[in-house]
Amino acid sequence: MRILHAANFNLKKDGRDYFLTAHKLSAGWTRLGHAVYDFSDRDVARAATPFGAKALGVRRMNRRFLDTVDNMRPDLVALGQKCMVAPATLKEMRRLHPAVRVLQWNHDPLFDAPNVEALKAKLELADATFVTSAGPELQALARPGRAVAFMPNPQDRSMEQGRSFAAESHAADLIYTVGTAGFTRQVGGETRDVRQFCQDLRKRLPELRCRFPGLPGEPMLSGAAYHAALAESRMGLSLSRRSDHHLYSSDRMAHLMGNGVLTFIDRRAGFADIFTEREAAFYGSVEELETKLRTFHADEPARRAVAEAGWAKAHWMFDGTIVARYLLEVAFGLPLSGDYAWPLHQY
Repeated sequence: MRILHAANFNLKKDGRDYFLTAHKLSAGWTRLGHAVYDFSDRDVARAATPFGAKALGVRRMNRRFLDTVDNMRPDLVALGQKCMVAPATLKEMRRLHPAVRVLQWNHDPLFDAPNVEALKAKLELADATFVTSAGPELQALARPGRAVAFMPNPQDRSMEQGRSFAAESHAADLIYTVGTAGFTRQVGGETRDVRQFCQDLRKRLPELRCRFPGLPGEPMLSGAAYHAALAESRMGLSLSRRSDHHLYSSDRMAHLMGNGVLTFIDRRAGFADIFTEREAAFYGSVEELETKLRTFHADEPARRAVAEAGWAKAHWMFDGTIVARYLLEVAFGLPLSGDYAWPLHQY
């Protein structure tokens, strides 16, 4: 089939974001044999004005989206994270091309009110909506005749190429990319300033060589350098803004496990329903986190074994092609292939 994928492909970043979800889904659909056209909404909007001002180019971007639909006649339109294609534009598209199917995918949390409002604006226009969260917050988005489902953060062997568990040497014992989306994170049920938490962790665990890109004096990493840093780290923290929303995690967890890094995950997020203690390092408190960091730091065979098992299972379950196929089957109301191993939360 023909798929028009309207999402933020971040052309302005010159390849620094080559591994994000939009690229993985497009790659997955292409591997499945579909013709995929990437429509980078924000970049098209910027290019529509002589000043490169995204806000000023949104109206023209919406017209170009309709022109692209006319030219391509897609069987499916996939709308990425907070896609800037307006609801009115989608209504006009459906009037002109009533047979086209529409899905939207989203990897921002459902405790973020603006994100929920962005999702709701297109719920009635999309045949299926996919979010990297489950639980009652996802169920609240259900609408008659419209599917709402959990999707995992996908991984791709062509992008997450690291094998930390097999490396003979490492540049760091522990890595956490601090990021820029707010500076509070939940750790073992406690809300912490992540910058202070990382600094305190370095003091409490002086035996660990810690790398925290984003802290003062430690520049952020992107592109291939980011993945290289993960592959050169023995252990990694998967901290999210909140850990009390079922199966919510930033895509940081996919990057860590996908590169074979022993990944530490808060039990409250529910990923113990998917991974075992032999595949990830779960903790329920800051004290347990510190204890397990010391334990795995001292036991190299155990660290390698758990990291490799988690890497293998994550790539098997969350492969981008498998996730992409799942999205198509739900959006078109097809029977599921039957080999999806993650919890199928569908409403």
